[in-house]
Amino acid sequence: MRKPGPRSMSARLATGESGQPIAGDRVATVVSADEAALVRVGGLTLLERNLRSLARAGQREATVVSSSPRVLKEASRRHWSRASMAVRTVLRVAVAQAPSVTVGELRGLAGKRPLLYVPAAVLCDTRLFQQLLSAWGSTALVDSATPEALQPLTAGVPRTSLGLVCGPCRLDQGFLASQRGGATVGQILPAAIEEGDARPLDVADQTAYVASLRRTVRPVWFPAPAPEHARVAEAALLDTAQKGALDIPAVVHGPIENAIVARLCRTPVTPNQLTVGAAAVAWTATALFASGHLGVGLAVALAVGVLDGLDGKLARLKLETSRVGEFEHLSDFVFELSWWSALAWHFHATGALLCAPLVLLALYLAEGLDGLVKWAALERLGVIIDNAAPSMRRVRLVGGRRNVYVWIMALGWAAGHPTAAFVLLPVWEAATAALHVAWALANFGRFRVATAVELNGR
Repeated sequence: MRKPGPRSMSARLATGESGQPIAGDRVATVVSADEAALVRVGGLTLLERNLRSLARAGQREATVVSSSPRVLKEASRRHWSRASMAVRTVLRVAVAQAPSVTVGELRGLAGKRPLLYVPAAVLCDTRLFQQLLSAWGSTALVDSATPEALQPLTAGVPRTSLGLVCGPCRLDQGFLASQRGGATVGQILPAAIEEGDARPLDVADQTAYVASLRRTVRPVWFPAPAPEHARVAEAALLDTAQKGALDIPAVVHGPIENAIVARLCRTPVTPNQLTVGAAAVAWTATALFASGHLGVGLAVALAVGVLDGLDGKLARLKLETSRVGEFEHLSDFVFELSWWSALAWHFHATGALLCAPLVLLALYLAEGLDGLVKWAALERLGVIIDNAAPSMRRVRLVGGRRNVYVWIMALGWAAGHPTAAFVLLPVWEAATAALHVAWALANFGRFRVATAVELNGR
């Protein structure tokens, strides 16, 4: 039996992929897509990336309208990262007078609901979709201060006195009813922004701090890049996947990880596969340490420092983060313990360091104290201590943690004193914990008062 193709617009207005009515969201979402929406950036087409972002923004349905069967085929693909959102496709006949979806067509697609209009050939950050979905009244996304690095991507974007017109917008039915039915959103939006009929939502004014990344990350948007600007677009996306408040080894690893992820994102390799692979390599290091092959083991441990960052970065780049990835932290914790335990076993068994078990215990106690301080700072002060102040960010650069320990051990082995390096580990961690304790005690009152003022002001 021949697989049915996309149905006509009139036949698709009220049904989803299964042909059953879709439960209405408060805001109808229409994604207008042409062939430019199939441009790939960071391993995904702009269309697929926007659909995943909409799902993560909380939208439960979206209608993709296009005159291209290739575009509709791409929209119809299923992926677990947007399984929570029903996607329906609408095939329209493009004519010279209306090459893209018109205001009149959008009225019918939205019904009585407000409309979130998304030109699929414009990449849009999940946070910007969230802001548009929660906005009241007709609202258009603008950018009054595009970063210089992204300006090659936005050279042809329409400009108003309030900033560049990004494209995505939320439009009320009253606004749609007041517009000429044969016009497109791209034609009416600049004037609507200038005349105040559509409130501007400025990208430059949006909250940019991302707690999970421990850094400020400006919401990213840009239209489909020309081939000569593909690297600029990919670099912008990779930057949004980079965590902040790093130690020195992680700073060194960053460019290496980016180079690897930039290639991996174009392959079928998944973040979970990378997680399993990194864990397997990490346990290989444990076996090497326990058997006395310190040089090879440390080389493998140094490689794990890079491998361990690939899965999370790839997941963030391709919008494939999941709860499964959260268990990686437990896996990391276990194999880290196995490394130091294996080293202690080897040094003690060979007589190279008879007090190695006591050194290991001291390391665990110092790490436990440091972990307790970090937990208390988060619970009582409401801050992640590593990113709470410039002084703590400096401590993070060299403070006791796995990557730093591996570098200390590698330098000690290269100098011919691996046991001395092992003894240094708990001393290093104890010094780190002491600095964290001192900062927490000195700042407890200030942060508690600041938090109280903030809460009372809400």
